[in-house]
Amino acid sequence: MKVWLLFPALLLGAAGAQVARPLNTQDPRYPLVTRVTSGQVLAFYAAFPQGLTAELNTKAVAAQRQVVLPLARAGDPLAQYLVGQTFDLFEYGKGTPQDARIAMEWYRRAADQHFATAEQLLSQVYTYSLLGQPRNLNWAGNYLQRAYVHGSADIKADSLIEMARQSDPTRDAGDLRYPGFSASRKQTRQYLVNALKYRPDDTTALDWLRTLAAEDGEFRQAVAYAERSDNLMGWIEAGWWLQTGKSGLPADPTRALALFRRAMTVMRRGGDYESEMYTVHMGLFEMECQGALRRAQFADLVTPESERLYRQNRQGCLVPPGG
Repeated sequence: MKVWLLFPALLLGAAGAQVARPLNTQDPRYPLVTRVTSGQVLAFYAAFPQGLTAELNTKAVAAQRQVVLPLARAGDPLAQYLVGQTFDLFEYGKGTPQDARIAMEWYRRAADQHFATAEQLLSQVYTYSLLGQPRNLNWAGNYLQRAYVHGSADIKADSLIEMARQSDPTRDAGDLRYPGFSASRKQTRQYLVNALKYRPDDTTALDWLRTLAAEDGEFRQAVAYAERSDNLMGWIEAGWWLQTGKSGLPADPTRALALFRRAMTVMRRGGDYESEMYTVHMGLFEMECQGALRRAQFADLVTPESERLYRQNRQGCLVPPGG
């Protein structure tokens, strides 16, 4: 079970200088340092194959273990985590029960030092009964909370999104809920809002909040979330809300055009977006028909064929759903 990590603070340093340097996975209140060099980090992860069909070279992995093992024994939290990964080879079909026990020992040592990445991983271990561990939702939830407290802004955001999933009242009955998390739509939204404080451009949080706000009739807020996201489907949906006006949200054709234009820019780069383009084109022609836009404002976004389809399907100025 690999959690691929990037440590910019490490990778920017001198590759051969084995000096203590801060781990950027940590909250400033819980600082940790490592003596694993940037070159060692790069060499370590290069020993693991990329892609589902790549073959693991166990000798290369064992060689990397020997590089970081002395540091791990000396208490270096990153080295301890990396040693754990050299025994955590089940996804490559190489793991054994003994390997799992050793991997867990090293992961726990790192987590005991409040290494947030190790705490994140152990939350997953006890949620999904990995590495031969029995499912323990109490421990899974505890490690999640610990990662949130000890981790960097990114880890805090990840943890809060998982907390939102735990409190989601629409969660499938088969998805077990950590103790201490009750079903609450309000709490789910608050966790997501808090996640954006740490990672303002997080698409998962923004799209989820857009959906929840729209379901609650808060279309002003829903559009604001869509505009911050990089999800073109969200842009198209919000564009239609602005085109037609929704509860508490006056029609705003100019803002709708801006969202449609963003979506078209992405779709023109390639991909199967025929139905999405049709939706955007119909919206643009409807706004022109209603006098809300001039053709000169969007002529570069439409084609003669899209106009033909609009004239063929429209009823008055509107195109019925599925038209």
